[in-house]
Amino acid sequence: MSINEALNQLRETLENELGLIPTIDINFHTSRNPYLEFTPAALQAARILGEAVNQPVVPVSRNGYHWFNIGRNMTVFYNDLSYESYLALGMED
Repeated sequence: MSINEALNQLRETLENELGLIPTIDINFHTSRNPYLEFTPAALQAARILGEAVNQPVVPVSRNGYHWFNIGRNMTVFYNDLSYESYLALGMED
């Protein structure tokens, strides 16, 4: 079962059993995933997730925090350079 299929099944089950339509957000924080501290690892994880759910990966930086949005419901947070700084240093693969 794909990630999208599992999320859709969960949404349908909650709607059918509770009559509620949920918004399901999946966040990957560095406190639980220390290898995501660094921009290249976070970017790779975001790209893999984006491909798995066929959604775009969008880099975001705000107030000193950095993350990648994958579609509307997934986020990969990281604590390294912003994506823009990473690109400016010529580190994009």
